Amino acid sequence: MQPYSTGRPYLNFPGFGEGENLVRGAFGAETYARLQKVKRDYDPDNLFHMNQNILPQ
Repeated sequence: MQPYSTGRPYLNFPGFGEGENLVRGAFGAETYARLQKVKRDYDPDNLFHMNQNILPQ
């Protein structure tokens, strides 16, 4: 299956405490930046932070 893989982790249930680098690496830089913009627009106070969090920078 490796030829069909992105090489990134699957984020359905990665566990707890892996940190921001796992989430950023799983999505890739471009997608993570887009998600940060959405988070900044819709959740600037980071109310929804109990999942694999994307910081609203």
